[in-house]
Amino acid sequence: AKARKSKMLASCYGMWVGVVDGHEQIVSPYCKCPYCKSRIVTKKGGVKETQYYHEFTTFILAGPKISFILDIEPILPGEGEISSSYRLLSRVCKNYPKAFSIVIGDGLYLKDNIFFLL
Repeated sequence: AKARKSKMLASCYGMWVGVVDGHEQIVSPYCKCPYCKSRIVTKKGGVKETQYYHEFTTFILAGPKISFILDIEPILPGEGEISSSYRLLSRVCKNYPKAFSIVIGDGLYLKDNIFFLL
């Protein structure tokens, strides 16, 4: 609300746009924690290496001039982006019900449980 009142965030064609998407962060072959996901990649020369990484689902309020992250949810080991985004969208709809008028995302989010949240 403050961002709108101060004219920091503007609508896009009269719509307040929320964007949900998954992102990968913090990749390392050395550092790991209990929340890391892992994968084996093949390097030059056929050498296999285990990579440890974190993934997050983010909810971004997007405007024509400025966008910012409103909330973020980790994608835990053994789960996918949809599980994380469901938790994220549940929380965003509860905590910021008037912050957006439309939500966009890629085709991965064309699931009935996501639609029923919105």
